Amino acid sequence: MAITGDINVTIYRGDRKLWQGGRVHILLLDPFAPDRKVVVDHRTPVKATSVMLSGAPADAGQRYALIASATGRRDAGVYPIQPIPSGVRHTAVMLIDNKPAPDFSSTSFANIGAHSPAFLQALWP
Repeated sequence: MAITGDINVTIYRGDRKLWQGGRVHILLLDPFAPDRKVVVDHRTPVKATSVMLSGAPADAGQRYALIASATGRRDAGVYPIQPIPSGVRHTAVMLIDNKPAPDFSSTSFANIGAHSPAFLQALWP
């Protein structure tokens, strides 16, 4: 019987809040296999903020690549992910809009000075 490990993936939006969008397609790949073997192919339920990928082989210290994709978002990837034998490895991905638009509407010099006086001094000596 092969030794396996689990991988817990937390999914975030581009604004660093937990994912509340549609389904996410997650692939766990063995990048060193001749055919880039898909170890886990999982589609999350709608609005799932995390998913447990169970049963990734972990008997030889394998390192895997994780790719996450969702409609209207840029794909995200994480490498290396090395499962813990008979344990859980935690990782996170951030799915950013295809056409991101930064929002600095709440930014002010007073706000910057309150959070980082040194940064404000560098901006405005």
